[in-house]
Amino acid sequence: MASTSRANQASRVLDAYYADEIGVRNTSANIDRSQPRDTPLLSKNKFTTVTPLSGGTRVQEIPQSLRRNVTNKANKRHNPSLTPPALQTKIPPTDTDTRPVWVYVSPSTTAYATSLAGAEWDKPIRVSILYGVMFEMNRHGLRTAVAARTEPSALILIPGIEPPRWGVGIDERDLSDLLNTAVGRTVKYQTEVVAAFSTGINGLNQTLFHNLIDIRHVKRIVIYDCLYEQSSGDTAVALGLAKRRAGSNLKIVVYKCTSGGNSLTGNKLSVVMKHPGLIPSAGIINLFYVPAYTALVTFRSLEGGIADGVLALPSGSPLDTAFNAMKRIAPARGTVVSSAATWRHVFGTTPPAGKVLFESWANDRANSPVIDSFYRHLGSRSKAGTIRELIWGNQLPGWDGGPAGRDGEENHDLLLPDFGWEYLPA
Repeated sequence: MASTSRANQASRVLDAYYADEIGVRNTSANIDRSQPRDTPLLSKNKFTTVTPLSGGTRVQEIPQSLRRNVTNKANKRHNPSLTPPALQTKIPPTDTDTRPVWVYVSPSTTAYATSLAGAEWDKPIRVSILYGVMFEMNRHGLRTAVAARTEPSALILIPGIEPPRWGVGIDERDLSDLLNTAVGRTVKYQTEVVAAFSTGINGLNQTLFHNLIDIRHVKRIVIYDCLYEQSSGDTAVALGLAKRRAGSNLKIVVYKCTSGGNSLTGNKLSVVMKHPGLIPSAGIINLFYVPAYTALVTFRSLEGGIADGVLALPSGSPLDTAFNAMKRIAPARGTVVSSAATWRHVFGTTPPAGKVLFESWANDRANSPVIDSFYRHLGSRSKAGTIRELIWGNQLPGWDGGPAGRDGEENHDLLLPDFGWEYLPA
């Protein structure tokens, strides 16, 4: 019987979805009673802290990321100063439109706070804001990338809404309150990266249209497979406003992975075609149904499920053989550079030593047959024992992938876990 444990709400906040983030195993003795799990029990994320409570018979589980409810400042009911254009008018009046916003601060941030003691904060926290869906902070393994930052850094995740779609935004007062609460004292900060994934493009567009946050220091805007022409406003117009406010050094990076995640003219990005010069070609990362890309991201999800004991491949089966061969050649998560040209465009340098260029890895003569062999088992969600059926049937990414029978969602949903490390952390 397929496991649905990873779709449990508490698991999406507290448990591991990728092999490199697996912590201690959940047991009946170390699970917070207020956050029960489904069976089979999974492993906690290494970013989950377990604290014994008085008496020793209960524990409290706390994710190393603050979650705090914030009213949507892209909703005129909560922000009366909003004016056209791109005013959202279809938000149901019965919806309170109060959303949980996530904040994760790097260990370098907390260490800096400790070193200051009572002195005034004088080194701005470098902030990244991701407008996403809901649980990407945990289920997409984003904290690992931010945790590696040596400068004080923070990642804020703002959820998106669908159906119907509308954008969620925070303002500068929210941003300050969230960071002060997460660090435990008054801090200084500057937003350096704003990004959107999936339905999060609505929140990003609304933020840019209504100037909800200060983007004068933003170095890059990253759009993860959601470059729609219209999404709570005209995306090209929103990006144009951002370029004028942030200055000529602003870089825009776009990941193109699926047809459903973007507005296309033929197979080309409509926003790019209709607005020459808005997004340079070096800023576009084309992973559009690339077999090696699909093989890598689905391997990573399958690896997490197997490592966590959610499923096992029949020993010696063709898929087991292909999986083990793939495991021998797969670079570590957070080391694969999607495009050398885009890296140079953003950072002005070649990728650092220790990183693996995706195209070189995929085209390597020894790797290619291994990748091809694994990819041949991709199959369909409707066919038992295939990669797609194992991933979505066991809800390894924390959900079932949407309408039954629709293959290809993995290309969209599994993008961030492998490539969020590149340009999302400030």
